[in-house]
Amino acid sequence: MLKEISKLHYLTQDLEYISHHQQVRIACEAGVKWVQLRVKNKSKDEWKQIAIDVKSITDKFCCTLIINDSVAIANEINADGVHLGQQDLNWQETRNILGDKKIIGFSIHSIEELNAAKNYNVDYFG
Repeated sequence: MLKEISKLHYLTQDLEYISHHQQVRIACEAGVKWVQLRVKNKSKDEWKQIAIDVKSITDKFCCTLIINDSVAIANEINADGVHLGQQDLNWQETRNILGDKKIIGFSIHSIEELNAAKNYNVDYFG
C-alpha cells in the first residue's frame, strides 16, 4: 500500500520555554502537515497525555501525527504511525501491532544500517 509521506517533517523537542502542545499548534497554524512527537525523559503517563493533547491539534488541522519511539503510545492514541530508532521495538513486531495502514519510519545513521534495513517493511527512512 502506497502511503503519502510528507517531504517536510516537524519534530517537536523537550523545551523549557514552549510545550510540545504549543510547538505543534504553531507548526500546524503555519501549514505543517506532518508532525513527529519526540518526547524524551517523561514518564509513560506524561508522554501519553502529551500525545493525546497533541493529537487533538493534529486532528483539527488534518495533520499526520507520528509518535517517536513508542509503538504502545502510537497504538493507544490511534496516531498515524510511529518512528523507530535502532534500539526500539523491531519493525516486524511493530507492523504486527499497528497493521499495514499505519506509517512506520525507521532511523538510519550509516550506509551499513541502510543496507541492513533495505528489505524492511517500513514506509520511510530518516
